[in-house]
Amino acid sequence: MTVRLARWPNNLQDRNLRIGTNSNWMQLENTYNTIQDASDQAKEHSDYAKEKAEEANELSNSVQEQLNTIVVAGDSGPEAAQARVDSDGNIHNTLNDRINYEAKKIAKTVSSIGYSIDFYPRIPPEDSDSPRIQRLFNAALGKTAIISAGLYKISTTLILPAGVSLTMHPNAVLKAVSVLPTVLETPLNDYHFNGVISGGMIDCNDLADTGLWLRYAKQFYLEKVIVENSLKKSFKFGDLNSEKNSYGVYANGIQSHRPSGKMAPIDSIGMHVENCTDNKFFDVLMIGNKTGMLLKSSNNEIVSAHNWNYPSNGTMDIGFVVEGKGNTFTNCYADTPNTYGFHIKDYNNTLIGCKVFVNNSDLGTDNKVIGIYVDEKGDYSSFIGCFFFGQDGTHRIARDIDGNLKNCVILGSQQSNVAVSTNTKFKDVQGLKTSDTIQINKQGAGAELINLNMERSWSLIQNKTGSETELALRDNTGNKKFAILAQDGTYAFEIEALRDEVGKANAKVDGDLVHTQGNRYSGRVMINAFWDSYTVHLPTPQADKSYDVLITTAWYSGNVSYVKNTDSFTIYWETKPDKDASLAYMVVR
Repeated sequence: MTVRLARWPNNLQDRNLRIGTNSNWMQLENTYNTIQDASDQAKEHSDYAKEKAEEANELSNSVQEQLNTIVVAGDSGPEAAQARVDSDGNIHNTLNDRINYEAKKIAKTVSSIGYSIDFYPRIPPEDSDSPRIQRLFNAALGKTAIISAGLYKISTTLILPAGVSLTMHPNAVLKAVSVLPTVLETPLNDYHFNGVISGGMIDCNDLADTGLWLRYAKQFYLEKVIVENSLKKSFKFGDLNSEKNSYGVYANGIQSHRPSGKMAPIDSIGMHVENCTDNKFFDVLMIGNKTGMLLKSSNNEIVSAHNWNYPSNGTMDIGFVVEGKGNTFTNCYADTPNTYGFHIKDYNNTLIGCKVFVNNSDLGTDNKVIGIYVDEKGDYSSFIGCFFFGQDGTHRIARDIDGNLKNCVILGSQQSNVAVSTNTKFKDVQGLKTSDTIQINKQGAGAELINLNMERSWSLIQNKTGSETELALRDNTGNKKFAILAQDGTYAFEIEALRDEVGKANAKVDGDLVHTQGNRYSGRVMINAFWDSYTVHLPTPQADKSYDVLITTAWYSGNVSYVKNTDSFTIYWETKPDKDASLAYMVVR
């Protein structure tokens, strides 16, 4: 506000006083007014500065809000505002809140599935990946450890704790970079129950003895895992030092591999199972080992296992070594072994549809390989529908099946370029009495049926009549006993009368001699096309042969005769009946 000071008017005072005083008032007035104007302007500037400061403060305190409403010069506001709303319809105060929410949500989801190696980096001065992978395993208790694609250097054995499963990307490689007993194993005395290892490759790198060792596991699942370049064993299941035996491993699509050009170490085994029972192995491929598979446990099922070597790996000595009992091999393939395709060292093992091949390469040794060899303890085993073949006449298999075959069953074997073929064989039959239909080797002539009636040795003989083949049983005396009709390689056995060493009939009869009245005895026997005589034993020996025989026929028109002996008589009929017929006989003493 401006001021104006009063002046002296014209009066009687001294003129000079009046003029001086008025000049002083004017100077004071101008000075005050100048100060007042400056003050007003300063206040104006202050108010403006305050306004700007408040705006700046608001902008500074709400940077995220600024982003939500005016990201770039105000032209992205709608998109930023929309981004605060998540897929569930929740509106977050800021984009930062939304981003943090989503990060936590993703972390929670990932942790519920498993823990990834991507969140476990190396910590200096670590120069391999073993420590960080072990940290991952230890953190994933009760969950799954996830290893993404890449090469991981392994300097110490990795221990997969009980309760932790492992999923590896198909292009993940755990590569040994130092001498190790095992690359990956489970604990010795901590039961790993219901675990899973899936995918990836374990490269022993000619430094580690064993690739993967399940030491103590139950109901464990292993699938699509490859082990390369092991010095001793690619896969090992079970441990003799564990508290109890492992069991129930289900392995599918596992491979042992040694690239072409690398020689197989002398002790190398593709898969070793010991102290681990009741397992199932499917689609197994073992390449580049001296022994394809060593099975030192019982009650396992192996389906579609193929064991072989590249020529540059050197020879595979044995395809399968079986030192346990009760194992079943189905459609398994020993490809060009150097000694045995299958070496059976324990009893009650079964091979169905298995193959042994000697190929036309540097590995195929002529007339040396035995397809299946059975040790002394390997009896009571069965070999059904197996195929043995050499590539050509200079790469033959020496013998298809050999060894202790006393109580073994051999059925439906096929051979090609095999120097010596084993005949179809059945284990000892204790009194065969019923009808049966079996498949006989088409090379059935001379096939053996040993001790068919407990005491005698029987063999099959073969005769061809027109389009039919007739097989007959012949005992060790050379006498033809029973005829068997056959078509298309299937032989129907209808053997109805077999006798033991004392001659008691196991025939299909109503009875031998039955005392009727006085000195009369009677009986009846059914006759058919499968036998041509029947012996009737007297109740007591008749040294003077003082008895008569009366025979009557029913539904039989052929000639009948008999021959009396001291304690028996034998009835003979000459022709085969068209259908079942019976003979009634009476003995008068």
